[in-house]
Amino acid sequence: DFYQLLLRDLLESSATSSSAATDLQAQLRAARRKAGKAGKTVDTKASKGRKLRYDIQPKLVNFMFPVPDDKPTFADALFEHLFKA
Repeated sequence: DFYQLLLRDLLESSATSSSAATDLQAQLRAARRKAGKAGKTVDTKASKGRKLRYDIQPKLVNFMFPVPDDKPTFADALFEHLFKA
């Protein structure tokens, strides 16, 4: 705010003609509007739990929990009968 006031005072005092001052003030207003619209880019889809946030833990990369081999008791006899030569 302080620097804007100093710039405005400088423009008003150093402008020799009124048209140059109004042109500079218009440019100042346009620059201020442009600077006000250039806010942060926010991902609107990420709110309300719609986007998962996670950190990959190096120890767990490619980890697969061991799956117990639950085959029925008669499976050995079945395989022996199936693969007899």
